[in-house]
Formats: sequence, structure tokens, C-alpha cells
Amino acid sequence: MMGLHTLFMVAGLLGAIGALFAAPILWLGRRRIEWEAWMLLTPLVPFGVWFPLMTLTPLARGKSMANLIEIVYIIPSIPLAALALVLIGKRLPGRLSAALCTLGLALAGAAVCVLTPPLPE
Repeated sequence: MMGLHTLFMVAGLLGAIGALFAAPILWLGRRRIEWEAWMLLTPLVPFGVWFPLMTLTPLARGKSMANLIEIVYIIPSIPLAALALVLIGKRLPGRLSAALCTLGLALAGAAVCVLTPPLPE
């Protein structure tokens, strides 16, 4: 069985993949976004929510290693959040729009854990 630290490292690497998909969107819309330093950690948020839900809560009952596919379901939420951030642009204050996108990513991580049923191995 995979150790928890290995699982978290794999989730972090997949978060980096999601960030790579989001990079062109953010690059093209860079003038429409008010940047905050903490926004660099945003791609890790859905995994930071999903990981404890998957390992420490009753929601994980009956889930197996096959449910690690949930990580792949989370990756598209990162470029979608980047697109939402660019589309919101400067209509909202920078911190508020970034916080809303971060909240959306956290909800995506939780929704994937809650809505994906236990998969057989």
C-alpha cells in the first residue's frame, strides 16, 4: 500500500500538472488580475481538502486504492478556476476574486470526494 506521504507527493505533482494547464490562461490574462503572493499555492488547495476527507473521515469508508482516480477528476478544476479568475478580472477587488476562486477549488476537492462512490479494486 502506498504511504500517506507518497500519496500527498503524487497529489502535489498532479497539482503542478493542473497549474501547467492553467499557466497559458493566466499568462494571457495577466493584466486583468490583481496578483497576490498566496495565489501561488492555490493549485494545492483542492488536494489539501480532498486528502484529509479521503483519509480521515467517515466519507472514506468503503473506498479503495481505485478511488485514487479522484485525483485526476480534480485536475481540470485548476484551469477552470484560472479562467474564472481572468474572466472576473478587475470587476471585484483582487483579494476577493482570488479568495472566491480558492473557495471554488476547495469546494471542487470536497465535491469530488463526496460525490465519487467507492470503486471496486
